[in-house]
Amino acid sequence: MKDSELEAARKVAAYVAAASELHGLALDDDRRAEVERQFQLLTSMARQFVDIPLPLDIEPAATYRP
Repeated sequence: MKDSELEAARKVAAYVAAASELHGLALDDDRRAEVERQFQLLTSMARQFVDIPLPLDIEPAATYRP
């Protein structure tokens, strides 16, 4: 694992620990590890889109209102 991946994993672990404490969730080690794994997966998927440069003249999509 790269240093940047280790740092990201540490940040996710800290986030999960803080969020579970804030919401009063008692996660055992297995559940905490799975939640951390899911957040790391979401982060890696989101990074693919965040890292794409967008043109300066792009406009946001219209807002859907039913």
